[in-house]
Amino acid sequence: MKKFLFVLILLIIATPIHTVQARPTHLRVGLIERFNNRPSINISNTTILFGHEFLHASSGFTVRPDGGSQMALYDGGQRLRTFGEDVQIFGADPDALIHLDGVAYRGAVSFIRPGSGVTAVNVVSIEEYLFSVVPSEMPATWHPEALKAQSVAARTYAFHTLARGNAHTGFDLCDLICCQVYRGVSWEHESSTQAVLATAGLAAFFNGQLIEAVYFASSGGVTENSENVWIEARPYLRSVSDPHEFEPVVWQRTFTLSEITRLLTQNNRNIGTATGVAIRGVHPSGRVESLVIQGTGGQVVLEQEAVRTFFSQSEEGSLRSRNFTLGGNPMPTPLNNVTVFDGSQVLEMSPLNLHGVDAQGNPVILGTFSATNGLTTAVYGGTGIAQQPVMTSSGDVVVITGRGFGHGVGMSQRGAEGMARRGYTFRQILTHFYTGITIE
Repeated sequence: MKKFLFVLILLIIATPIHTVQARPTHLRVGLIERFNNRPSINISNTTILFGHEFLHASSGFTVRPDGGSQMALYDGGQRLRTFGEDVQIFGADPDALIHLDGVAYRGAVSFIRPGSGVTAVNVVSIEEYLFSVVPSEMPATWHPEALKAQSVAARTYAFHTLARGNAHTGFDLCDLICCQVYRGVSWEHESSTQAVLATAGLAAFFNGQLIEAVYFASSGGVTENSENVWIEARPYLRSVSDPHEFEPVVWQRTFTLSEITRLLTQNNRNIGTATGVAIRGVHPSGRVESLVIQGTGGQVVLEQEAVRTFFSQSEEGSLRSRNFTLGGNPMPTPLNNVTVFDGSQVLEMSPLNLHGVDAQGNPVILGTFSATNGLTTAVYGGTGIAQQPVMTSSGDVVVITGRGFGHGVGMSQRGAEGMARRGYTFRQILTHFYTGITIE
C-alpha cells in the first residue's frame, strides 16, 4: 500500500497542472459614446429600484453632478437622493430594462464623475453584453458558425481585458470600437443572440491563459503577425492564409501632394512641402512595413499602424489597411483566379473553390496557392507574399490601391464568414485564425 501511495504521489507531482483563468460574470461598460461627462443624464423609466427602495416619477428621472464626487437624482426640479459612484439603479423588476434618454440597456446603470459632468456606466452580465456586441461587430444575418466564432472571440476579449485590469477609470470597457462596439438592446438580433447562447461561457486559451482575441473586418487574403502591427509577438497571433474571405474589401484612395502637405502639418511633421511618397519595405504578408514621405525639407518615415493613421485627418480618414500598393494596379484579391498545382497538373480556378477534406472528412484549407499581377507573386497558405520592390509615386497625385480593412491581426470577420459558408465550424474557424489555442 505504501509503495502504491508513493507512486501515486509521484504521478500527481509529475502531472502538469492545466490552469484556466476564471471567467467573470459581469462587467462595467462605460457608455461614453452618448453619455460621457454630461451636465445631466435622463433616466426615462418612471419607476426605478434605487438601492433597496422603489422610486416613482411621472416623467422619469434626471441625474446631475452634485458637490465633490457626489451625484443627485431629481424628479423634475425636486431632489430625491444624493448618492456616490457605488450605487446601482435598476428597472422596476429584475427583467426590466433601464432607459437612458430613450436608449435601452440590460442590467443596471451607475454613474461616475470623470470631470465636471456625469458619465453613465452599464453594469451588465457578460452574456447580455454580448447580445449587443456581436451584432454590432458582425452582421447578424451572417452564417451561424461565423456568429458563434465572433461570440467566442468577443467574450474572450472581454475576459482578457478584465483579467488584465482596468484600462479605464471607473469601468472595464467602453462602448466604442477601441474596446468593442456596444449599442444596447436596440441592436440585439435573434440570430446573434442564439450564437451567444450556443457558446455560453466558452473562451479561447493558449497554454491555459486567456488570449487577447483581437479581430478585424477583412484581411485581403492573409492575416498579419502581431509584432508587425503592434510591439509584442504573440504565439497565437501568427500570420495565416485567409483564402475564403466573403466579399473581400478592395479600395482606392487618391491624394494630391498639397493634401499630403496639409496632413504633414496636421501631424506636426515639419519637412516643408511634400514632393513624393514611396513604399520602403513590405512584410511577408504583403502589408507595407514603412511608408516614406519626401519633402522639400527632409523626409518622414511612417511605420506600423502609423502608415494608416497618418491619413486619419483626411476626408475619408485612415487608410483601410496597410495591404496596398502605389498606383492603380493592386495585387490580385482572393476573388481573382489563382494557379494551383495538384501534384500532376497546373489548374486555374477561383480561390472560392479551394477547400478540401482531411482523413476524417472535415473541411480543411488547402496548403499553398499563388496569384500574380506580373510584378509580385502572392503565395497564400505558404510563405506569404514575396517582397515587393520599392515603389515610388510620380507626378502631383498619389494613388493608393489596396485590399482588406483593419489592422490584420487575429480573426478576419469576412474570412470567418467565408469559412462558415464552406462548412467550417466555429471551433475550426477560431483555431485557424488563432494559432495553437484551445476553446474551453
